[in-house]
Amino acid sequence: MFAPPLLRLSNMADELLKRLCTVIEVLILVVLIAMLCIVWTKPDCRPTDSDSEESLFAYDGAEKQEQIQTETIIKVDSTEPSCPKYNLEKRLIERVIKNEVEIKHLHDDISTVREEIGEMTRRINQLDLASGFRFEQLSQSLIENMTRSLAELETARDMVTEMTRLKGASIWPPKIQFTANSPFDKYLDNGQTIVLKNVVINDGQGYDPNTGIFTCPFSGLYTFSFQHCVHRGKYSHVGIVKDNTLLIAGVAFGTEWYPCSSMQAFVSLKKGEKVWSKANWESFLFHSETRWTSLSGVLLRSES
Repeated sequence: MFAPPLLRLSNMADELLKRLCTVIEVLILVVLIAMLCIVWTKPDCRPTDSDSEESLFAYDGAEKQEQIQTETIIKVDSTEPSCPKYNLEKRLIERVIKNEVEIKHLHDDISTVREEIGEMTRRINQLDLASGFRFEQLSQSLIENMTRSLAELETARDMVTEMTRLKGASIWPPKIQFTANSPFDKYLDNGQTIVLKNVVINDGQGYDPNTGIFTCPFSGLYTFSFQHCVHRGKYSHVGIVKDNTLLIAGVAFGTEWYPCSSMQAFVSLKKGEKVWSKANWESFLFHSETRWTSLSGVLLRSES
């Protein structure tokens, strides 16, 4: 993402350096032309042989070393006669040599700057690629997490829909309650389950009228109540049990009015546990339009 601005900056720097070199070369040419014009307007003065040799030696040395110091290269003997035209030529040669060396150094600096800009661009491109790869990894991880969360939400939605379908408008807590009466057998042996065949309410479908057993569909706190009516002159020994564990029991003796007795138990149940009523001894139950033997249960508090 940072590479295009750096490339534009590198191109602009190259273009600026090229223009600067052109301007310098034009200025040098103008100076040379001006100096030549001044030289040719002065009277002619012949340089000595030693001066010519020194000038040629200085020029050759500059071409080989490519370094010219600011001090004067051509030394003139103070005993020789002075000539303005000759002195100007010597200074002109010195300046030309210096300018050529400086221009070469400037080109070397330009090459160095180009290499540095290229290296910087390469590193930033590598960093950009690495950042893009990490961003792609983070994006992929985020998409996977969102997909997983969406699947979990859809599962929860399906569960809520199913619970709504099973239990009507009430979603939570679940509505679990039942009431059944009219015993299938009125004369019971010891330990026999009391099967109540007439189901009045069975929300949650926990009570089975074929077996007389309630199977807990949701864990929670339940209450159960049992009413038993007894024949005249007979006994009724009954109770409420949870998985063969007696929760509560009672005994009733039948007078001439066919009396009824009731009991109630509170119990915490886990899903799948069973509750029913049974005879604890030989018992004789009574059931009529006005006296009912019945078992009821209701969920008081669910456990999430």
